[in-house]
Amino acid sequence: MEDLSDRALERYLEETLAAKWFCGFTLSEPTPDYSLFTRVRTRMGPTRLSPLFATMRDQLKAAGLMSAGGTLVDATHLIAKATLWEEGDKARQQKIETFNNDVLPKVAADP
Repeated sequence: MEDLSDRALERYLEETLAAKWFCGFTLSEPTPDYSLFTRVRTRMGPTRLSPLFATMRDQLKAAGLMSAGGTLVDATHLIAKATLWEEGDKARQQKIETFNNDVLPKVAADP
């Protein structure tokens, strides 16, 4: 749900009480090493993981913890990162010394 890597998930479970509680760990209980997540995911494979996630989704919806509606997308102005290197070069050519979010709109290819 948090789109974490296996190593980040290991740390998240170690440091976040809500995550420990959600996963059924006690406060003092050790949490799994990142390699466990990799091994389990590999052994299960995508054909078994997909139905598992669908079941979890259905249970969360039934409990009122997840919306049954569509996905909302924040459409505020974002600059695409696809041309970031070229834009950095363009800023340097214009003698702009600091390349940050204030400068980026001046040289961004994405309007």
